[in-house]
Amino acid sequence: MTDFTMDTAARIVTQPTIMELLDQSGFALALEAELQYDARDPYAAVVVFNTERGRITWSFGRDLLIGGMLEPTGDGDVHVWPALDSNHREVVLIELTAVDGCALVQAPIEDVRSFTDQITALVAPGAESDFLDFDAVIAALLGAA
Repeated sequence: MTDFTMDTAARIVTQPTIMELLDQSGFALALEAELQYDARDPYAAVVVFNTERGRITWSFGRDLLIGGMLEPTGDGDVHVWPALDSNHREVVLIELTAVDGCALVQAPIEDVRSFTDQITALVAPGAESDFLDFDAVIAALLGAA
């Protein structure tokens, strides 16, 4: 899929895609997913999985997705790296780890590249702090205390 939307007023990019959830035996289960980016949270990328149990949302550093198309990235709960699938197509593997388990999904590299091209055109790497609303961040931190 290469269809994406960009809401320039809200500075939001969305990229629908079909990802595959991989199990330990190599079986792949197709999942409807959407990559999301909001320039108001300029350091984060979001992936939303539409499952039988509802929507599952993961947020992680956009730099992991950008860098993970070229080389393995991540040292925490999210790891991203380029690979070839069983049909020798380029994909991006995303490993998501939580307290209750781990999931490995693969996404077509074309969809990830389209998404990252759009978000880096919207907010250039290194310019993320120009888009941060520091007053809102401080208010959120003080409200959580």
